Amino acid sequence: MPNSATTSIPFRVWKFGIAVYVLSRILVLLGLGVVAVARTQEDARNGLPRLSTLHHIRETLVSWDGFWYLEIASSGYPSNIPANVTYFMLEARAAFFPGFPMIIRIADAVLPWGQPEAALIANIVLGATAVLAVGALAYRLHGERAATLSMAIFSMFPGSFALSMAYSEALMITFSALALLLLLDERWLLAGLAGAIATMTRPNALAIGLACLAAAWVHRQRIRAVIGAGFSAVCTGAGFVVSQLVIAGTAKEAGAW
Repeated sequence: MPNSATTSIPFRVWKFGIAVYVLSRILVLLGLGVVAVARTQEDARNGLPRLSTLHHIRETLVSWDGFWYLEIASSGYPSNIPANVTYFMLEARAAFFPGFPMIIRIADAVLPWGQPEAALIANIVLGATAVLAVGALAYRLHGERAATLSMAIFSMFPGSFALSMAYSEALMITFSALALLLLLDERWLLAGLAGAIATMTRPNALAIGLACLAAAWVHRQRIRAVIGAGFSAVCTGAGFVVSQLVIAGTAKEAGAW
C-alpha cells in the first residue's frame, strides 16, 4: 500500500477515474434531456414560445443555488439585508460563500461565452478534479482497488448531479480531499491553504479543521507536528472567517450570514 501522497499513482487509476466521471456526466445529460424535452412540450401546450431543448438544459444547470452564485459573481454581495429576507429575494445571495463566485469570475475572464457558461465549464473541470482527488486519497489510504471503487461510487452517486451544475460542491470536495492528503504527508502549510479554500467555499468544510486537530492528537509526541497541524487548523478556520468578513463587510452588518 502506498505510504505517501506523492507516491506515483498508476496511470490506469487516473484513466479509470476520468472514464467513470465522463460516463456519469453523460447519464446526467441524458436525464436533463428528458426533463428539457418535457418542458419544451409543456411550453407548447401552454401556448408559450417554443424554446430549444438545449436552452432548457442550460437553464436547469444554472438554476437554484447556481442562480445565486452567478448573482454574486456579477453583482457582489448585497449592501443591505432585510430582517425578513427569504430565499426568493435577491439579498438571499448573502447565504452563499465567495469561493465559487471567485472561480466564476476567473473563468469568465478567460472564456468568451459569458458567466453562466464559464461557471458550468469550470464546474465540469472541478468535478473531474474532485473525483480524482477522492481517488488519490483512497489510493493513499487503501490502494488501487479502494481508489477505483471510491471514484466509481462518487461519480455515480445520485447527488453527484451537482458536479454538472453551477454549484460549489466540486470546488469544496476537491480542496477538502487535497487538504486531507497533505495532512497525511504532514505538509501543514499547504494543508491549511487547501482547507482555507474549502471553507471559503462551503461552511461544511469546517470539518477539515477537526481533521487537523485529529492529526495534532495523533502526533502529540512530536511538538513540531502538533504545532504544524494546529497551524493547518487555524488556516482552515481562517477561510470561514474571511467569508464572514466579506459578507458582513459588504452588508455593513456583523453576523450578516
